[in-house]
Amino acid sequence: TEEIDLRMIQEAQAAQSGTKIKGASFGMLFSKQYWRTTLFTAGFWFCAVTPYFAIATFADAVLNQFGFGGGWAGGVGLSALAVAGVVTSVLLIDKLGRRILTVPGQWLCAGILLIIGLWGNAPAVLVLVLFLAFSFFNAGYTTMTQVYPAEVFPGHLRGIGTGFAAATEEIDLRMIQEAQAAQSGTKIKGASFGMLFSRQYWRTTLFTAGFWFCAVTPYFAIATFADAVLNQFGFGGGWAGGVGLSALAVAGVVTSVLLIDKLGRRILTVPGQWLCAGILLIIGLWGNAPAILVLVLFLAFSYFNAGYTTMTQVYPAEVFPGHLRGIGTGFAAA
Repeated sequence: TEEIDLRMIQEAQAAQSGTKIKGASFGMLFSKQYWRTTLFTAGFWFCAVTPYFAIATFADAVLNQFGFGGGWAGGVGLSALAVAGVVTSVLLIDKLGRRILTVPGQWLCAGILLIIGLWGNAPAVLVLVLFLAFSFFNAGYTTMTQVYPAEVFPGHLRGIGTGFAAATEEIDLRMIQEAQAAQSGTKIKGASFGMLFSRQYWRTTLFTAGFWFCAVTPYFAIATFADAVLNQFGFGGGWAGGVGLSALAVAGVVTSVLLIDKLGRRILTVPGQWLCAGILLIIGLWGNAPAILVLVLFLAFSYFNAGYTTMTQVYPAEVFPGHLRGIGTGFAAA
């Protein structure tokens, strides 16, 4: 697929028309016009993703106490249900709407976490079922974190707004489109999986899905087994394996958000991918590497991988047309 940089496209269009493109800044995110949008997407993102990482980081340790341990049970097993949740959302996103796929799932997951948190001596089988149910429903509405920012921010703020993640009112693009269509007496364009693989859009679909897969897969591979690997080098414990690496990931995301409209998407994507490929190669081939080197490489990977993984939230929002943005972003995430 072609390398797409929205900033370059905007500059070319501005040069042709003799106008200036609108700049983006953090101040604009909190302006009178956009602060609600920023609050909504950032708040929703935080509430959707935080419990997932809390579960994912310590799932294996918790499940071990109930006899369901091992990296595969704690990481890959729960992830399989998460994939099913994402696929379900992708299939239903344009049929049921964003709100229906978001609000009920959040209440369900809140109830599940309440039961797990308050019922300390719950039966092992019940705990396992609740963990699996949480993974499915949480992944379903967390898919919307990829969709909402792309739909509520204007083009010149979409990169920095998605990176910060952001809107306070309940916004359902499908409802807005239907209202506009009713006023104008026109029909809105429908979206289907077939359109994603049509002659016009298959390259866009391949680019976003392929990039997403290549960015996220190594991260989950590291996050799932990081604590077990670091334990072998004397850097164990859930905080070192999960929260410690996540702190570097946050720093990587913040760096990308600050530089996204200054350096462009490509600069923040390609070099980081090559660096992370080299890091994984060293870790994979050097089995008896010094412990301190392994720790440094893990930390470096978390930082650079999070930096370019931020682009998985940006590219789909910029390369898919409005009527395909929801299902296209969902498919890329799946």
